[in-house]
Amino acid sequence: MVRINQLHATLFPMVSMGAYPDLSDDDVNKIWKAMDFFDEHLRGKRAIDVPIVKELYGDQFQLLSNSNFTKGKWPTKRNTFLLKRTITIEKVESIKYYPLKYTVHLALDIPEWKGKFTSNRLETKIKATSIRYVHKEENEDWLKDKGADIWGDDSSSSTETKSIVTNKSPSVKIKDIKSIIMRRKLVVLEGVPGTGKTHIYESIKENFRHATFLTFHPSSDYSTFVGGIRPGENETTGKLVFNPTKGHLLKILNEAKKGKVLLWIDELNRANVPRVFGDLISLIGNKNPPDLHIPNVGLKNDDGDETLSLLPNQIKRLHIVATMNTSDRSVTPLDAALRRRFNFIRLHPMGEEELFKTDSKDNLRKIKDDITCFEQLNESLNENMGVDAMMGHSYLFEMSKFADEDSKRKLLWKFSILPNIIDTLLISQNFELINEINTIIKNNTGLELVDSAQDGVGKGLGRMILVKEVSE
Repeated sequence: MVRINQLHATLFPMVSMGAYPDLSDDDVNKIWKAMDFFDEHLRGKRAIDVPIVKELYGDQFQLLSNSNFTKGKWPTKRNTFLLKRTITIEKVESIKYYPLKYTVHLALDIPEWKGKFTSNRLETKIKATSIRYVHKEENEDWLKDKGADIWGDDSSSSTETKSIVTNKSPSVKIKDIKSIIMRRKLVVLEGVPGTGKTHIYESIKENFRHATFLTFHPSSDYSTFVGGIRPGENETTGKLVFNPTKGHLLKILNEAKKGKVLLWIDELNRANVPRVFGDLISLIGNKNPPDLHIPNVGLKNDDGDETLSLLPNQIKRLHIVATMNTSDRSVTPLDAALRRRFNFIRLHPMGEEELFKTDSKDNLRKIKDDITCFEQLNESLNENMGVDAMMGHSYLFEMSKFADEDSKRKLLWKFSILPNIIDTLLISQNFELINEINTIIKNNTGLELVDSAQDGVGKGLGRMILVKEVSE
């Protein structure tokens, strides 16, 4: 905490004032830094869900709804100003927007939000600097245009069913993911199960000359991924022999001599990744990889050399995409060396609007009540247990196959969706959430969760949560 506070003091020193000052060059630099901070930690998220915001700034910047500093007002006619800047990444320009008042208050550490601290007064100060901003036109819809990119989604919905701030990722569409994979080459798709991570493989593999699909597990090791001594059959005698054999990575690097290749690793963090990659981690993300002497992996040529020497095109053509389940608490965390080399993309459960866009046969629209119930459950799980407790939308696609069969959809709720929630509640020992969940599911599913301890039995290690039919 001391180090974080020192960092905050360095980046954004405390300013005491009774009104907005004229912005000096130093103030402008602080605002640019605050934009960087916003991009790194806050874009597409609620401030209250980002621990570092409270650690750096305290409660004043942990807004329950990232609105115009009061619930239900982002973005509306009262939000008339956004900061604007152009960022160039790999020679591609993109425009980013930032909530003007929030960003400036972050930069200058201004605790007051009312009185003389109005957006109109702040506009006059910004106007005198090199910082660009935009003014909302009367009929412009910032909610659709910029709101989702800044704060995740509309937290000002006036409908009876609230939107879930973290259940969508409108800024990361499949076409964008494909583009990032083709440009960045090393990508990890992370998120809760059922958010479509593995599905992306089917939509992208045709872009490569060769694609290999692997699933990591606790027994995955260096010998199968890179290479090692493996059993085989002598072609002449038919007897069992043990030969140095190339693994999946060396084989696909060989294919990369001929064209673009994709190595897809499902469930990356279920294996001990440093042990599986071994010394070849130094080749990943390295434009000028060193030659590596790797014995007994099938590299030996006629003169006995066992050195791996890669051509520039082999590294250039290699794309590695991995998926990572963020809700499984039994998996191995990734080390800094791997995180430094890969680009991480978070996939979120689809919301109703996104689901309906994929609904060519209108089956999802027929189960709108189920979708509403599912979204309310995800909202409750997110608010009470965090984003990794949520459920992926694949359940809803499965349910849409039985749009006209209520009994089969009920079976999915009873034996698939609710047991998943029960598992999460038991792991976290969050029995207090049962009543809230029952309020959501009873009317739609005809089911409820029952704590075995309510009957005075099953306490301690024997405590269970059961799914039962709602009594008439």
